Amino acid sequence: MTGIETVSTTAEPPSGIDSNVLDSSLAESEERAKKAQEEAQRENDLTEAQLKQIEQE
Repeated sequence: MTGIETVSTTAEPPSGIDSNVLDSSLAESEERAKKAQEEAQRENDLTEAQLKQIEQE
């Protein structure tokens, strides 16, 4: 074993998993990722505003 694992992007979901549950799980993950990205952008905007304020002082 090399310690490197690969994931196939064309892999089918494991059998026995309801596709509705899988879709719901993916939608929840996408929503969490979107919220995290928005929060990071908001924090970056605040930091930029703080830096501009410091530069003006």
